[in-house]
Amino acid sequence: MYKPYHVVNALSPAADAFAGTVFTDVINLRNWEYVSFLIQCGAGVVGTSTITVEACDDTPPTNTGAIPFTY
Repeated sequence: MYKPYHVVNALSPAADAFAGTVFTDVINLRNWEYVSFLIQCGAGVVGTSTITVEACDDTPPTNTGAIPFTY
């Protein structure tokens, strides 16, 4: 059985992308059952990051909540 699957480039490569807090745009996944987020790293050497996926109910996100994910 076909299950709609979507691939999203969540973070484009940039030097030192993890040197500070980075947020993506809101991504509408209404028509998808599964999603893969691509997070690309640039050539920088600064920073580390914790990845958090949040659900929201509108744009800009008024109500958000962290949701579990696998990687």
